[in-house]
Amino acid sequence: MAIRRVPGRGKVKDSEVGVASFLRIEGEILIDKATSYIPAREGASLNVGDRLFVLEGSRAVIRFSDGCTHLLGENQIFTLAGQSTCALGSTSDKPKGRFSSDTASADSVKC
Repeated sequence: MAIRRVPGRGKVKDSEVGVASFLRIEGEILIDKATSYIPAREGASLNVGDRLFVLEGSRAVIRFSDGCTHLLGENQIFTLAGQSTCALGSTSDKPKGRFSSDTASADSVKC
């Protein structure tokens, strides 16, 4: 098992790096990288232990490395685990309505 150094996290297993990424972002989301908060960008890689702060009026879709997608709603705090929400069997409440005009409704985001 390979180990690498990740800024703000020290040494971590390869399996804990790049477990998900932002597929879509609407509004403002902050990523707690242990040593600092950074604004989220579409395509940004997420690691085990990253905490996501979805601010008021914002939402996002993250895609896990196993293909699972998860919708994050406003005023939500989400911590990345070592497995996707699909693998963990999450039944979290998903916001109602459409994510944006060119994406499927929140109810159709499948895990």
